[in-house]
Amino acid sequence: MVIRVERIDVKSAHIVQKIYEKSPGYFLNTDHAVAGPDAALENLEDKVPVPRRSPFYEKIFCLITIDSLPVGIVDLHKDHPQRGITYVGLFLLDETNQKKGLGRKCFDEVENFINRNFSCSHLRLGVSLDNNVEGFWKKLGFLRNGRTYEWNGANRVNQVFEMEKR
Repeated sequence: MVIRVERIDVKSAHIVQKIYEKSPGYFLNTDHAVAGPDAALENLEDKVPVPRRSPFYEKIFCLITIDSLPVGIVDLHKDHPQRGITYVGLFLLDETNQKKGLGRKCFDEVENFINRNFSCSHLRLGVSLDNNVEGFWKKLGFLRNGRTYEWNGANRVNQVFEMEKR
């Protein structure tokens, strides 16, 4: 099994959209609706407000493949909210590839991608209370950092707690 993490752009939106369509549970949990027809295009755009970015900020959207087949995506925010922190905006394997032990293997490759391409002292991510996957992230070494915030989804506001890994 060969797992790859490759940077993509808006030209790959149709591939990302298919992954979203194979992942209705995530969108139902977080937005109480399935992903709309333009969800991939919208998510490939950078929406972090300029005043909240570090001067070194960059959004990197990646496709995860297993044996050349698209199975997931990861949305990375390099140097956000400050230099040396990579914020994982979304890590999603399509539902046909969940609960098979692939999440850990795929995220290991995401970490390898980050280590090869960024100068990063630790990773940070948010977990929605409506999509509580804290157990998965704990198994990968992430711990709650005490920060919480509200995230405005397409159809609702989510309460989120942060986790991080050094």
